[in-house]
Amino acid sequence: MSVSRATIYKERIKTVLLVVLFITAVLLSYLYWRDSSFLEIKETMDNRLSLTTLASATIPEPSEFICPVSVDVNFGDGTFTSFHENAKGVWDLLLPFYIDFTKSSGLSVETLTDRQWDNIMSFQSARCCFDYGLPVSYFRSLGAANYGESDYFSDLTVLAFSKAFDDSFFIRSADGGCFRVRASEYDSSNILSAIENLRSLSTDQYYPMNQFLGTDNTVITPFSTSIDLPSLQFRPSVPDQDSDFNTNLARNFFGQSLDFIRTVTDNNGTTIFMYNYGETSLTVYPNGFFEYQDSPVSADKSISFTEAFRTASAFIADHGTWSAHDGKTIHFLLEGVDRDIYERSSVYTFRFRSHYGGRKIYGSDNVLTIVVTGSQITYYSRNLMIPAEEDFTGTPNTGTPNYPFVDVVSQGYKTIAGELMACGALEPPEDPGVLFDAVLEQITGIDTGYFEMTETPRKVCRPAWVLTFSDDIRIFYDLYTGEYLGTIS
Repeated sequence: MSVSRATIYKERIKTVLLVVLFITAVLLSYLYWRDSSFLEIKETMDNRLSLTTLASATIPEPSEFICPVSVDVNFGDGTFTSFHENAKGVWDLLLPFYIDFTKSSGLSVETLTDRQWDNIMSFQSARCCFDYGLPVSYFRSLGAANYGESDYFSDLTVLAFSKAFDDSFFIRSADGGCFRVRASEYDSSNILSAIENLRSLSTDQYYPMNQFLGTDNTVITPFSTSIDLPSLQFRPSVPDQDSDFNTNLARNFFGQSLDFIRTVTDNNGTTIFMYNYGETSLTVYPNGFFEYQDSPVSADKSISFTEAFRTASAFIADHGTWSAHDGKTIHFLLEGVDRDIYERSSVYTFRFRSHYGGRKIYGSDNVLTIVVTGSQITYYSRNLMIPAEEDFTGTPNTGTPNYPFVDVVSQGYKTIAGELMACGALEPPEDPGVLFDAVLEQITGIDTGYFEMTETPRKVCRPAWVLTFSDDIRIFYDLYTGEYLGTIS
């Protein structure tokens, strides 16, 4: 069956028309997207990429946030002290001696036993104690020399000096090891003078607990303290859910255009912004707490502690948190750091906590967490109490004497024991008569700080004795009344 020439021509014309229509549609779509949404997509993608570059951010140095939780000093004459609220100032005084020491000639490292460590620290000494493992690479970023310490330890929790050996510094590693770092030539007279001068900065004398509580525990503690901490009261500044707070916050993370961001709000007022099929999200809760998550991109990239810290610090600065407490003497310090590996990329998790007047604020709020995978921010959460400008007060103590620590444990040991048992940190002794001693033996640290409590609609931070036990269990008693306040485990 033959096809007429006219039919062939008609089919060809149809084909040409279809091609023309297709090309026209493509051109019109291109012109439309080029002038509007294409630019918005590009802006969104550029902003997402900027989360890891942050070239415009003002980056605080790690040294602004890193300091020991305490500096414990043995003056060598039976008197002790411990610096907590002004630990950073003492740390800044002692740290240059260690950096200078690492540049000495003939450095060597040797392992010590726990007993040797205790004997050495019984002389005039100063111990800078951290709650987390601080990488030795951080010290190199400050100018310290590499003396092969990584063959013995990679992270330290205590950096110490002792008059027992004036040619050495001493280190406790994150895994519990004890080390002596020795120099063939080193003049220790300057650091000895600096340690002796700390006596004039001390406000309280500390004593080992075994000197007045009949225990073998040698943790140093003040029998009492003269510190005067005000109570803090405020009404948190919770964002108005009828405002543009959530949208503006999302724009801070995703760019001005949210056309390609899926938004879901549940009945409780929690809003979730999702991008890239949910691989990147921002969740904003009614109380102002938010968390940002991004799926890690495998880049097989390992960066140093300091590089990761600066990346995290830049991201936080670029997303408006470092300045959240300006004017209220509330500031952040690094509380913890963990390191892991994801597909050959380094993963650092940094946790910061709020402080007031140098004293740590414990509670459900006041924690900022950020995770750096390679050079990418993969998690960031801010759970902070933001006092309203017009409703923040610090009520000074009216001369009430501090409740002695010895009375806290002698009268509250049964409550403490019950809390430890509930946390699985203490087994009930067969002989109830040894319960008091069992509690004392579990104490790993004594400090003062703030315990956050909610008294609707206000927040109250009460000055407290802070008793620390293993596994980061902390029990709080009011600094002035001795009242049990709570436990955090």
